[in-house]
Amino acid sequence: MNFELDEKMNKGVDEAKRNYIDRDARRRKKRKIKKIIALAVLAIIACLIALVVYNYFAGRAFRTEKQFKEFADRVYSRETQQLDNDDAAVSYTFDKDFSVASRMDDNCTEEIKNYRNSRIESVTNYFRNQYLNSDNDMSYALIWDVYQDKTDSGADSIAISYRLYGENSDEVCLITNNIETHLYSSKTGRGLQPLQVLNTNYKYKAAEYAENYFKNKYDDEKLKPGWEEFTKPEGSNYNKFYFSGDNIIFIFDEDTVLDKEEGAVSVSIASRFMEQAVRSQILERYINPQAPMVAITYDDGPGGESEERILKCLQDNGSVATFFYLGNRVHTNPDALKKADEIGCQIGSHLWNHDLLTKLKDKEIRKQVKKTGDAIEKACGVRPDVARPPYGAYDTRVIDAIGMPSFLWTIDTLDWKTRNPKAIFKSVKKSKNLDGSVILMHSIYNETADATELIVPWLREHGYQTVTLNELVEYKTGSLPQKGVLYRKIK
Repeated sequence: MNFELDEKMNKGVDEAKRNYIDRDARRRKKRKIKKIIALAVLAIIACLIALVVYNYFAGRAFRTEKQFKEFADRVYSRETQQLDNDDAAVSYTFDKDFSVASRMDDNCTEEIKNYRNSRIESVTNYFRNQYLNSDNDMSYALIWDVYQDKTDSGADSIAISYRLYGENSDEVCLITNNIETHLYSSKTGRGLQPLQVLNTNYKYKAAEYAENYFKNKYDDEKLKPGWEEFTKPEGSNYNKFYFSGDNIIFIFDEDTVLDKEEGAVSVSIASRFMEQAVRSQILERYINPQAPMVAITYDDGPGGESEERILKCLQDNGSVATFFYLGNRVHTNPDALKKADEIGCQIGSHLWNHDLLTKLKDKEIRKQVKKTGDAIEKACGVRPDVARPPYGAYDTRVIDAIGMPSFLWTIDTLDWKTRNPKAIFKSVKKSKNLDGSVILMHSIYNETADATELIVPWLREHGYQTVTLNELVEYKTGSLPQKGVLYRKIK
């Protein structure tokens, strides 16, 4: 009886073991299936994430020519300041390190076309030199967008937008973006200042509209603290604008009204709201006595290609300068003197051969003055009425012997020493108030021409008028420069 019981008990235990083993096997199988399903789900999620990342960066990286074109097209369709330029043609120049795309319409005057192309070349070279010399493994893309229009008053208008991107391992960042605006006379092709095209009260009407526009369009959190300073009708505010049909488009730079990452922002104002702000006819030459003014000066010319580039930059930007020529160099490029006079620049004497005048006798100084004046008058028909002693070396005797108003400078760019456009530009920018300043450069260096192409538009954008030395003294003191007087900063 006990044996039968034991046997039944053993069978029950065996059956329980089998059931347990079966259940355990089923549990392991289920866990395995769940694990497989979980891994499959994770794989799907990983694929989805990869797809999202790919889609996010698709068209953003630009290490290949195809990627760059897709990226540029994306920028034009979504990210650039809208310049109503969708029908313009796009050209692409791919380089694995530094690629450039340009969207523009060639239906414009040769003057605008030449300036536009030279400006693109100048800024492109500036960025290429600045960033490709750095020790990093980045590729760069420079995206240009150019729009032009004209007014019935005789002004051609051009807006030039550029955005520089850097990319490293598919991570793309916007390094800088900017919009330049330029005005030209349709008749002469010369550059114009804002008040040659708009009436003197235009800033007040523009400010009234722009302040209300920003308050209504953006929340307080979106507007940069202190944004109101950039919408006041003063200083350099409202100097950047271009025409588009019946509208005037005013540009506010990045990090002014909105945070830097938001980029530049524009306000479009109908001309009718501006109460006839556009002059019926442009003023070909205008100086506002109340606005800040600067005299740019160049020594040691005439230069060759460098001076020709400087003169072109001045003309394209409606700017002027004073050139102090060496008499023994005048014959090398008399056309430069003719061009300088033609575009309204002042012609000065740097005497004959850059001698140290303090070491010369009065008779020798007067001889150099006459000989240089004769050479300049023969070249361009104008006799110099101001002088600059070489090296800035002078004493009372020297100034009296020169017999003309003499000028030194307040800002020495040291262009002859550094031969570095960035350093030359920085020497001007670092001054907080340039009003009444005299800037010294030399027209014989290509690096100075490079710097001029940065400085002149910058001065214009920041509300400075460029004037000749005679104009600077006349507007600041009420009379023309006086014989026997040495001038530096004119207040």
